[in-house]
Amino acid sequence: VVVAAVLGCFIPVAFVRPRYLSVFAIVGVMGIALLFVVLILVPFIGRGVPIADDDSCPPLGHGPGGGTGQRALCDMDGMGLATGVVLFCFGGHACLPDLYMTLPKAQRPMWDRAVDVGFSAAGLFYALAAVLAYAFWGGCVADSLTLNLMFSSPLLGSISTLAILFNTFCTMALVYVPTTRIANDALGACAHACGCGAGDDEDDGDSFFLPLRASTVAVRLVLIALSGVLALSIPNFGFIVGLMGAFTTMLISFVLPAAFYLIVRGRSLSPLAIAGCVAVVAIGFAGMGVGLQATLAKAA
Repeated sequence: VVVAAVLGCFIPVAFVRPRYLSVFAIVGVMGIALLFVVLILVPFIGRGVPIADDDSCPPLGHGPGGGTGQRALCDMDGMGLATGVVLFCFGGHACLPDLYMTLPKAQRPMWDRAVDVGFSAAGLFYALAAVLAYAFWGGCVADSLTLNLMFSSPLLGSISTLAILFNTFCTMALVYVPTTRIANDALGACAHACGCGAGDDEDDGDSFFLPLRASTVAVRLVLIALSGVLALSIPNFGFIVGLMGAFTTMLISFVLPAAFYLIVRGRSLSPLAIAGCVAVVAIGFAGMGVGLQATLAKAA
């Protein structure tokens, strides 16, 4: 019921034109800032924070608990899963080309700087959040930080959950952009082949919402329904993200670009450039193997 209600509230956002999705950026940034404030406040308001190294971990959510708050400078057992999650979050974003194409031509020269600043700010925030969470809860940190926050302080946990929901509302529509574009292009090609009209939902209009064509409504409602099915059927989303990061992101961000570059430009490259591309491919496959092994081992 909760998942259906959340996705139902998201439906209007899914029909906003991609060029206007920047309107929600400030809301997403405020949600992330609120989550960071909650992390700073939890030692002063929450209970049992920070957890001592020899303290037993409390039961979080529906779990039985177990383990201690022991901290380690470097835990190699979790390196594979952590690397997969980071790669999934920061590598190979399919929505970036679509966002670039929605920019006015006068703003496109500033695209590289905007991406660099945005990714640097996001990386800094997540690094600080990870450091604070590990400092407060040590080995008792859950896959979902909201579980720790909810146990330490129901008030702060509720605020952090709302902040994450708001941030998700602001980013889901962006994640949908490349999928809806590809689906509408395919529908348009099929419609053109059978002579029954275009299926593309992009036009020269300037309205805030997309026109409610049959293809537009169908594609987005199917994506929303699939999102609900995934939310209900995957008990540990962190494991899925780590698995996708270790496999697909390694492929699309390291292995395939270097391999395709060698195939297309190999004859004109210097031996040093060829060696560099081969090294990237080798590192990509090695990282994929290590990431998959560590992620699957942790799940087992």
